[in-house]
Amino acid sequence: MSTKKILIIDDEESIRNMVKEFLAIEDYQCDDAETSEQGLTLISKNRYDLILLDRNLGIIKAENIISKIHHIDPNVPIVILTGDTGCSEKFLEQIGAAGIIFKPFLFTDLIDGISKHLET
Repeated sequence: MSTKKILIIDDEESIRNMVKEFLAIEDYQCDDAETSEQGLTLISKNRYDLILLDRNLGIIKAENIISKIHHIDPNVPIVILTGDTGCSEKFLEQIGAAGIIFKPFLFTDLIDGISKHLET
């Protein structure tokens, strides 16, 4: 089995570092970006198996970035990271996200949320 590559786009360094540490335990390879611009640049240069995208990147919302990501790579699943418990399945479908992981999350919640989108 090849190592899966995940991009984490979150404006909070502590979240990015924690997620990278969690994913390293499971042997996932990770890149991270603080801004949507940095994330889009990485996506245009690399192939990712999954993108973890913070819903609120400063003044930019995930729903404004997803179409740009899918323009670069239409097949990559995007999982939203958010503390907004009001996000629904219908909302995810409308914005083109594959799933959601609510902050704060436990290690097992993160791994379970990611694993179901990486199954081949």
